[in-house]
Amino acid sequence: MTAAQSKIYVVDDDQHIHEYLRNVFKNAAIQSEHFSEPKSFLLRLKEALPAACMIDLRFEGVSSGFQLIQAVRNFAGLALPIIVISSANDSESVAHAF
Repeated sequence: MTAAQSKIYVVDDDQHIHEYLRNVFKNAAIQSEHFSEPKSFLLRLKEALPAACMIDLRFEGVSSGFQLIQAVRNFAGLALPIIVISSANDSESVAHAF
């Protein structure tokens, strides 16, 4: 397993979420890389696949997280685990995430 394959990539535009997850992962001895916008995440994904991705559904001023997830699926297929993180609680978003 390469270094990137042992990491979790986190994509969220909320810096508080990044700080919180960095601490959680550090305490659990899990390596992570954090991205504030989808473009840099997709560029990194093309360099090296992680063990899993955590993707927010909402980004200010850019496409939805669902479009980002579809781009990841188109590139990496179904084998890469994706964990959806979001404050969205409407049943349509939850069902679509599943």
